[in-house]
Amino acid sequence: MKINIEIECDNAAFGETNYEIGEELRRILDDLGQRLSENGPPEPGDPLILRDINGNHVGKAYITA
Repeated sequence: MKINIEIECDNAAFGETNYEIGEELRRILDDLGQRLSENGPPEPGDPLILRDINGNHVGKAYITA
């Protein structure tokens, strides 16, 4: 099993400094980890939508074989 993660970091939630970008990425990945631990992985090819702190769709994660 492989998980592919795509995240666009161009919106305001990511801020302007490396620290702000890193903090938002950490928050998104923590949320993804929490969702996977609670619900298990999705079916291969079914994306999990990733959202920033403002609720905007910024990416997806999906399982491949």
